[in-house]
Amino acid sequence: MASSPNPTDQNFIVVDFHYNGQFAPNPLVYFDPNRASVRDVDFSGFGYEQFMEFLHKLTKSRSKDIYFCLPQESLGVGIHTLVNNGDYIGIFGFGVC
Repeated sequence: MASSPNPTDQNFIVVDFHYNGQFAPNPLVYFDPNRASVRDVDFSGFGYEQFMEFLHKLTKSRSKDIYFCLPQESLGVGIHTLVNNGDYIGIFGFGVC
């Protein structure tokens, strides 16, 4: 994730999605993913379920496990699983409960 493309609109952030790749250990890396950057979606109106539906439409597939890593952390240290609305709010700092 990165900062807003328009500094006056804090609801719009850049989110980079990497999917359909494979994890490999030592050090932990994610090989050969498809990638998509989303710049024009207001994620503040989403909750976990709406976000999961958005991912389904973006990737044209349903994923069993969704992982996230904040940009200031290495993958091996900062990887987390997104499993509920609490995680979603924790990532983006907002959400619909």
